[in-house]
Amino acid sequence: YDYILAMDWENLALLQRMCPRGLQHKLQLLMRFATEFEAATINDPYHGGPQGFEQALDYIEDACNGLMEVVRRRATMVAAA
Repeated sequence: YDYILAMDWENLALLQRMCPRGLQHKLQLLMRFATEFEAATINDPYHGGPQGFEQALDYIEDACNGLMEVVRRRATMVAAA
């Protein structure tokens, strides 16, 4: 895997404890790739009602769109090399 993504700090910390040191660079917060929202993490929407789920979905869509742009750019660079 090139990316192992967490939605919040707690999940990231758990992944960091489990991950071998040489692969830690692959661990990141999903929201690192967001372009529209500045939140660092995605809150668990379970107790936030419909609005909490909508916000989580908005954040996830934004971050995934940003991630796809990074992957596209990286693939273009590799193809050009």
